[in-house]
Amino acid sequence: MLVRKGSFSYKQDNANCPELDDHLIIRIERIDDIVARVYLVDAHSVQQPIPANVTMARAAGDAVPHFLKDFLISWVDSYMLYVNGQAHMVLNNQKQQGISGPPDAASGVV
Repeated sequence: MLVRKGSFSYKQDNANCPELDDHLIIRIERIDDIVARVYLVDAHSVQQPIPANVTMARAAGDAVPHFLKDFLISWVDSYMLYVNGQAHMVLNNQKQQGISGPPDAASGVV
């Protein structure tokens, strides 16, 4: 069972870093407002090749090929990272929008 470990924003330059195993850390890092990269680093923050037993797929199930040492993702989809065919991390697109308006305008939910 996977549990929530935080969130990732395409608007901030923070790199999220969940652990993959005792030797590798997953980094999720914004490239721009649309695209991010998912890659692996060691304990010294040196990027490592993606092992053959680590794969990524979109929510629909189609594989995300890695490019060099990165998986490239976008905000449009949800993704799962697998280790040995078992789900290790899920990136869920929250498909929500913030609403802004005049301070004196009423608002609510129906």
